[in-house]
Amino acid sequence: MKLYKANSTELFDENKNLVGKMFANFISGMNVRLEIGNRIYKLRYSGFLYSVHKFYDEKDNVVLMIDSMKKRILYYDNPYTEIYHFKHGGWFSAKTSLYKFENDELLIQFKQKKSFFNVHYEIEVSDKINNDLLIWAFTYFNINALQG
Repeated sequence: MKLYKANSTELFDENKNLVGKMFANFISGMNVRLEIGNRIYKLRYSGFLYSVHKFYDEKDNVVLMIDSMKKRILYYDNPYTEIYHFKHGGWFSAKTSLYKFENDELLIQFKQKKSFFNVHYEIEVSDKINNDLLIWAFTYFNINALQG
């Protein structure tokens, strides 16, 4: 398992290298963009109570979709679509786990850590995952849900 750390706008790997950044409008928090390496993904909300989060690439194609009502993530790869589902740790727990849909294999575990003055997040990632967009989108989704 690899250990990533995040704050509300940046994601770092276990060597403290910057993996991704989040940009948004200061006033409304809308117009969210995730930057990973030299690629920028736009986030658009849709569905009932904006429960569907769609990430678009530079060509305006949907690359990843998070459906919070059905607790699933769809990653649209070229020949096929990968399906994941997530489970929350409970009402008072700030832990969320992401599983592969086919075999219920644990891939990512997100945890919130609070200290006296700040909050940071720890993300444990399986060695089988190399998809930085999936890691950063899942992390951003959980941070956004915890911050309200």
